[in-house]
Amino acid sequence: MAARTTTGLLDEREIARCFRHSREPLDLVGAAVLHRALTRPSQERARHALRNHAEHQAAARLIAAGLLEDDGALRPTPRAEATFQAPPDPRWHC
Repeated sequence: MAARTTTGLLDEREIARCFRHSREPLDLVGAAVLHRALTRPSQERARHALRNHAEHQAAARLIAAGLLEDDGALRPTPRAEATFQAPPDPRWHC
């Protein structure tokens, strides 16, 4: 059975592979923060742009898991980019 997609970019098996060491599942808030780091411009990824305490906690968990780096703006690590890379759109392949 195929894994169910949770937010478009994130697959439950990929999430489990990254969070296996802590055994904490990626919740909806964490998925939103990770999605923002992967897809938004730097001003929308700034730490102060996080909307609430839950997003700040999710960002801290993602940093601890090695999926995000914080240099003023949340940036995905190479591990996150490799794991959560969007599949190519089949419409553009011949």
